[in-house]
Amino acid sequence: MGKRVAVPRLGGKKSSRRRVRGLIKDIQENSIKTARIKKRKRRRFRFCRNIAQKYIKTLSEKKKIIAFRKKKTKTAAKKDFTKYTFYDIIDKKIGITGEKF
Repeated sequence: MGKRVAVPRLGGKKSSRRRVRGLIKDIQENSIKTARIKKRKRRRFRFCRNIAQKYIKTLSEKKKIIAFRKKKTKTAAKKDFTKYTFYDIIDKKIGITGEKF
């Protein structure tokens, strides 16, 4: 990728919470395309799982999530539950419980 050059940013560094919130907003408004573009831009960015988990629970209860692929993690394997991540947004319009919207 070549040498990395420091680029001055306007307005300082955005917080991870704000970035996650922006992605959540896109999902709520069902604009999965913009969410996917943002996902691509933020591939290297690892957001706080706890924040993600909290929002996913509330969104899934309100049936606002379009689709999340299940992703097992080491802790999930131990506790035997599945975590959903924002990086696993997929095209299919199937909800978490499996029913089609």
